[in-house]
Amino acid sequence: MRKLFLTLIVVGCALLANAQTGKHEGKDVKQGMPDGHPECVTPHGHPGMPPQPLGDLTKEQHEQMKALDIEFRKSVLPLENKIGEAEAKLRTESTKDNPDISVLDKLIDEITAQHNAIQKAEMRHKQNIRKLLTVEQRLQFDSAPHGKQKPPMMPGMPPPPQAPPAPEK
Repeated sequence: MRKLFLTLIVVGCALLANAQTGKHEGKDVKQGMPDGHPECVTPHGHPGMPPQPLGDLTKEQHEQMKALDIEFRKSVLPLENKIGEAEAKLRTESTKDNPDISVLDKLIDEITAQHNAIQKAEMRHKQNIRKLLTVEQRLQFDSAPHGKQKPPMMPGMPPPPQAPPAPEK
């Protein structure tokens, strides 16, 4: 009986581990992108941003968008690296016994400035993409949700807690 129980636990763990890295409903779970859709266009190249498919792209539009995306990613990468460095310095400085508040403030200002520069670059990139589109494609592009999206809920998981309603007076 004990061997059967242990075997079931081991098999269950193996299945669970396999389910987390496998494919689900035609999507690669790690990337969240549909299989076989190279024609997807993203308003910017950040990870965690699902692609917004635009129908009927010409080959020329696709190539121009690809070039814009590469240029955008190259411009944003140093900014993201600076954010990572400043966040590491902030973490180091803030965990000292007697942290210097002025240094913390400067690091926070540096991080904020880099985020601001990235947001401006994202908007310029989005506008450059829009310039390449036809009126119909622009409508589709503008109506698609952009930005960070909530991850899909796992089946069987309860919904996140919500704030209780305000008491009526």
